[in-house]
Amino acid sequence: MVQQWYSGHNMAIDSDMTACIPSAVNVVDEDSNGFIDKLYVGDAAGRIWRVGRFSNPTTGIPLIFPECNENINTWKAQVVFNANDVGKRFFYAPRVTLEKGYDLVFVATGDREDACNTTSGPEMILAFKDTHVETGASGTPVPTTLTDLVSTTSTASSAPFLDNPEVICFFVFGRMC
Repeated sequence: MVQQWYSGHNMAIDSDMTACIPSAVNVVDEDSNGFIDKLYVGDAAGRIWRVGRFSNPTTGIPLIFPECNENINTWKAQVVFNANDVGKRFFYAPRVTLEKGYDLVFVATGDREDACNTTSGPEMILAFKDTHVETGASGTPVPTTLTDLVSTTSTASSAPFLDNPEVICFFVFGRMC
C-alpha cells in the first residue's frame, strides 16, 4: 500500500465514508507527465469519490483547472456525485474524458447482487462535469446530484450543449433480463 485515504479535510476520518467500494479505481494522469493527478471511484451508496488535491495545501488558493497537486500526501477524498438513493450503486469504475475546462465523468448504476430487481427504478448511465471547484464551507465540492442532471432520454428535453457550464446530463436504460 502506498497511501490510505479517508474522506474529509486532511484525511481525517469522516462519517461520510460509510459504504463499501466494490468498483475498481480509475487513475488519471491529466497532463501525461507520468505522475497520477487524481483518482475516481464509486461506492455502494451511490456516490462517486474523487481523490486528489486541487488547491494549494498551505494557502488554500484553488489551482487553475486542469492543474492538480501530485503530492499524494496532501490529497483528500471528496464526494463529487451523490445519487441520494439507497437503491443506486456503482460497481464499476467511473470513466473520465479530459475535456477543455473540465473532466467529463461517466458511470453506470446497477445491482450485481440482483440484476433483474425492478423495485429501485431504472438503472442509469450518468455523465457529469467535474471542474475541481471546491465550493463548500470546508473547501470541499458540493456534490452533483440526480436533480442537477438533465435527462437526455425524454423527448421533451433538447440535446445538452456541453460548452454551457450549467449543463450536466444523464441517460436512463432498462434492465435486460
